[in-house]
Amino acid sequence: MEIQQLQYFERIASYENISRAAKELNISQSALSNSINRLETELDTPLFTRVGKKLFLNNAGNQFLKTTRQVLFLLTTNRLISKIPSNLAGNLSIMIGQSDLAFFQCLGEYRSQNPDISFHLFLDSQFLDTLLPTQDFLLSTNYHPFFQDIHASIPISHRRLYVVLPKEHPLSTVPEISLSQLSKEKFVFFHYSNGNWERAYTLCVKSGFIPTITYTVDQPLLKLYFLIHKAAIGFVNDDLKEYLEPYFPDLAVLPLKEVVESPLYLSWKEDIPLSTAALDFLDFAKAYFIES
Repeated sequence: MEIQQLQYFERIASYENISRAAKELNISQSALSNSINRLETELDTPLFTRVGKKLFLNNAGNQFLKTTRQVLFLLTTNRLISKIPSNLAGNLSIMIGQSDLAFFQCLGEYRSQNPDISFHLFLDSQFLDTLLPTQDFLLSTNYHPFFQDIHASIPISHRRLYVVLPKEHPLSTVPEISLSQLSKEKFVFFHYSNGNWERAYTLCVKSGFIPTITYTVDQPLLKLYFLIHKAAIGFVNDDLKEYLEPYFPDLAVLPLKEVVESPLYLSWKEDIPLSTAALDFLDFAKAYFIES
């Protein structure tokens, strides 16, 4: 008796139809019939009652089907277990559309438990549209222009927007600032390669004015450069606020009166199978950000 005979029998028994089973197994009906005939000969008992061209499982066939499924299940389980490495290893690629300190801390904790996993992080938004399909994950807000093509995601954090002004600016001493108060200012904005602006631009338009753009950048570090050198004002999230305030005391980082929170997501495409390492990291991230 061969494993293949059991697999063939299980399919025929499920359908009680040789034609359908043969089509699924991609073999000829005659070959499938011969296999079942040999199996019945080896067991020395018929497994089906034949009425014309129709097949019906008899009592012996029903009992043997239960045993067959148990055997096939044990074989499949054993094969899966044998493929699981004792220590996870591999490379994970993540496109960083928006940075987040808590996420990088999550990466650090995961690697401390899985030292053979390495991460390849992409920050260059210029090539986002071409690189993302090859990445395991995207870390970004739901406003991101590529987000519409993402099929699944988990929330990482909610981040508030702040405006960065020179300390000598007349508004730098107010406890919080409204977008409408910035209508005459000159801005630096991040511009995606597909033509979309960063989310803050849209928020300005919704508040009643089209912002005057002095500098357009396609790199996060370039935006930071213009803010630090007071060449324009712009918007940052919580992470950059924590960085700017202690190291650049000549800048004012003010919260907006409008409570504008930017949700951050770890996303992936469901139609692209994730590796074992990627699935393990995803489970870790869910526990880290959602279940804890």
